[in-house]
Amino acid sequence: MAVGTYWLAEFEAEGVWNLYCPPHEGMGMGMGMRIVVDEATGPATEPAGEMEYEPGESLPPQEALAATFDNESIDPETVLEEGSVPWEDLE
Repeated sequence: MAVGTYWLAEFEAEGVWNLYCPPHEGMGMGMGMRIVVDEATGPATEPAGEMEYEPGESLPPQEALAATFDNESIDPETVLEEGSVPWEDLE
């Protein structure tokens, strides 16, 4: 994306989505976020560190970002209760 641009996403279904940027992960930086819409349900509620890859599917996050997604501080229920969780709150 060009500097100064942005994208918008609309989530019409309830659930949890763990989003990350594979190019940044490949550079050792890891860039991701967790979005919880109305209810803590769906596959992203399972531990990210235990995701299995099936050919043709998106690759699971690498170890460092998977550990971030698995951090109790950003448990989907916590995100729903708090609305957002600052980086400093990750244990």
